[in-house]
Amino acid sequence: MTPTPSDKMPIRCIVGIGTSAGGVAALREFFSSLESHRLTFVVIQHLDVGANHLARDVLSPHTALPVIDIENGIDVRAGVVYLVPPHTLVSLEKGVFSVQPTEGRDQRRSTIDYFFSALAEDQKQKCVGIILSGEGSDGTEGLKAIGDAGGITIAQAPDTAEFPSMPDAAIRSGGVDHILPISSMAHEISSYEKYILRLLDQTQITLLRDQIRAALVGICEILFRATGHDFKHYKTNTLVRRIQRRMQILQMNFVET
Repeated sequence: MTPTPSDKMPIRCIVGIGTSAGGVAALREFFSSLESHRLTFVVIQHLDVGANHLARDVLSPHTALPVIDIENGIDVRAGVVYLVPPHTLVSLEKGVFSVQPTEGRDQRRSTIDYFFSALAEDQKQKCVGIILSGEGSDGTEGLKAIGDAGGITIAQAPDTAEFPSMPDAAIRSGGVDHILPISSMAHEISSYEKYILRLLDQTQITLLRDQIRAALVGICEILFRATGHDFKHYKTNTLVRRIQRRMQILQMNFVET
């Protein structure tokens, strides 16, 4: 039985997926490997004029989740795969989609970058950005926005992609947390979802930051021995924030030096 999305089910984590050339096969593989029905997925397929949009009936056989075209003003729901309509810019504000045509608008940012940036601003740590097979460098800027906001970023391992340019560009930018074959992504996303839900508890965040501050001298000494760079003169808040970010990527729950 196909699960029915529930308006009452809280949004746990939103996963944005950007792709272009070779994306149909990559997305089929990705959604065939999923087990969780609690996440929200938004698929953005970069299209040249005249290219075919990834239709619902292409993706639906490969997932138990409902596959829905995004319409202006609809609420984001858990347990749904949303498709960004072709040649549109989609943003997100307080869990509500906004859709605008690309025609006549500043298109220096790709549709993938545009949505990823909006996703980062709206969801902060509760988002994941994924770049799959594609040509060009679309999504690189958006992944950086997600990482800066505290979310997690993933690129398909280029040697597994039919068109490796997009994931390779993102990786070379330094904005990718995990480089994975598609078969390993579902586990990483599920693991991150569970980790971030624990971390977003304010008590846990305060405890973690206190642990980092208490261990900061020891951490700086370890870094100095390993790199020869002395971080002791950096701003404490900056160091705490960056260490917390690294712990988040590694899904570490406590500090040990």
